[in-house]
Amino acid sequence: MNQKITPPDARVWVNIDTEALRHNFRQLRKKAGGLQVRAVLKANAYGLGAEKIAGILKEEGADLFCVAAYQEAVPLLKFGVPIQLLGPVFDFELADAVANGIILPVGDIASAERINAEAEKQGVIANCHFKLDTGMGRTGILAAHAPDVIRYVKTLPHLNCNGIYSHFPNAYPDDDSLAYSNRQIERFKRVLQNVARSGITFDHVHFGNSDATSFYDDVKKEPFTAIRTGLSLYGLAESAIKNCQLKSVATLHARLAAYRVLPAGSCIGYNRTCQLKKDTLTGTVSAGYADGLPLSLSNNMDFIFRGRRCPVLGRVSMDYTVISLDGFITDDLEQGEAVTLIGGDGNVVTWEDWAEACNTHIYELLTSLGPRVMRNYI
Repeated sequence: MNQKITPPDARVWVNIDTEALRHNFRQLRKKAGGLQVRAVLKANAYGLGAEKIAGILKEEGADLFCVAAYQEAVPLLKFGVPIQLLGPVFDFELADAVANGIILPVGDIASAERINAEAEKQGVIANCHFKLDTGMGRTGILAAHAPDVIRYVKTLPHLNCNGIYSHFPNAYPDDDSLAYSNRQIERFKRVLQNVARSGITFDHVHFGNSDATSFYDDVKKEPFTAIRTGLSLYGLAESAIKNCQLKSVATLHARLAAYRVLPAGSCIGYNRTCQLKKDTLTGTVSAGYADGLPLSLSNNMDFIFRGRRCPVLGRVSMDYTVISLDGFITDDLEQGEAVTLIGGDGNVVTWEDWAEACNTHIYELLTSLGPRVMRNYI
């Protein structure tokens, strides 16, 4: 047994290929065409371990780390890389965030005044970026109001608002998304042109997330100075893999906990959603929804065992999932053998396969990986 690939002390684990991660970062830096590369490490680096990923990306020259919540920034401070908070900062976080030099978002006048007051109290200048809502509809200054807000906030003496950014709700290259995203880019540029007439310019201008970086050349040209890349770092979306020549970083595994032949007519799992039509060799796999397996995989997915696809039988439970081992011989099996849930050679089950089967997306799957899942860096 290769103990790097199959750790001896894990019942469920995700293998994270650090060389593939380095390759992907280098490819994305090339794709950025000279712009800064800001690595998005929110949600524990999409479930794959923010501190380990941050150390690798620092070695590769990441210009800045982005997080969604202040608590995600704290363990990354030790790396000495600038950190930007993309989402709003709360009052109970504000003093520490200012003291630690986090780049904070200004999404309205009230947030700017709160940050300015705290910075004045501490006798410092807080670094901030304006967050524009150009069509996401979540947070930020509406583009139509942005010039007036920016002009006022730039007068606050304890803020250094030297950056501005926005976000796409959908940056895929289909016709509808293309038109909508291009309108967002134009709104953003009009704000920049408007405030430039008042002598206001920005050192840091960023809009391109992973999808936009892959498919929209405009976000890699002036006036933009940086891209933000998150999911593409892990090479798990087929479209980005092809467009940027990325490699898949993460595969998911568990163990064969038990196996036996169940007679025809046996029911499997909660709510008896599967009844066997014939005597069947079944295997119980040591992973369930507490580990991040969606309930909608029930009777709806294959796992890979010894290179063969094995259908899920019955409902996924909290700690276990049953698969068919039809075609294997009982005497040849051994408890503890590795079962590949996502990944594999030859017969591959991908993250996108799971996402499609569950009517969700890869982001939810990754960030749902539970605390029992060992992050195994190879």
